[in-house]
Amino acid sequence: MSEPGRGGSRKPVEISREVWTSPELMLTVSSRDFDPRSGAVSYKLKNLKRAGPEAALMKVPGLLQPAQSAGQQGGRPEGLRARRVEGPKR
Repeated sequence: MSEPGRGGSRKPVEISREVWTSPELMLTVSSRDFDPRSGAVSYKLKNLKRAGPEAALMKVPGLLQPAQSAGQQGGRPEGLRARRVEGPKR
């Protein structure tokens, strides 16, 4: 609540926030914010599908081939060099 008298009103400004969440999905499913000075803002999660992605989305496109390790026949494509990347030291 805001102080009475601010903004030309003697009434307290009541601001509300309502949030519905899904612990299983770890998502906000719906929320509503209301401030009489700026109005209401609503959010609703729609068209959620609980199924996994389509198998076709997980296929490698026909023009691409999986990379081969240096030990396999063919090695690295010409012009590519390996570089070592180190993580943070402990």
